Amino acid sequence: MLPLSEDLKAAAPPPEPALPDPPEPATPEPDLLTQEVVVDEEPESTRSPSQPAKATPNPLLLPADDPVPTPILELANQELVAGRSLVVRARLPNLLPKFYVKLWINDRQTRTLLDGPRWLVDFSPNGLGDLESSTQLTVPFGSLEIQLEAIAIEVSTQRESHKVVIDRAVIPPNMPDLSLDDFEV
Repeated sequence: MLPLSEDLKAAAPPPEPALPDPPEPATPEPDLLTQEVVVDEEPESTRSPSQPAKATPNPLLLPADDPVPTPILELANQELVAGRSLVVRARLPNLLPKFYVKLWINDRQTRTLLDGPRWLVDFSPNGLGDLESSTQLTVPFGSLEIQLEAIAIEVSTQRESHKVVIDRAVIPPNMPDLSLDDFEV
């Protein structure tokens, strides 16, 4: 039997051949060094604050320093008779940001809410450069004077315009038509 040390030598794998030494790096020729160009680019995310990226304003948002346009209300009927229908039109300038109009009716004497609020959201061009929406209301009974109020609201930022107010007298229904000629003086 072989001693243990000779047994391990016999079972050991043969030694690996020696690798040649790596070649020395080639030195560039002097002419190539004069033509070398180095481009140093910074990724956009590591840009310093002194070099701000040009931000383009979002056309769907009204600039913060511009006021929200005030709606223009138009009533189809000049005389308001209690119980009859009334068409109210709201106009806004044709701007790219989206707006809607909140409309409600108050009693002028008691200052109570009679109708609404209603949301006018479907605006369409009216051919005169504005956007227009309309709704049909019923003139409430029991009031002598009403107040139609409206504001425009920008959809994305919820900023509100100034309030528009229209005051109108209400004629009771079944009012007899009397003229001065009917009275004998």
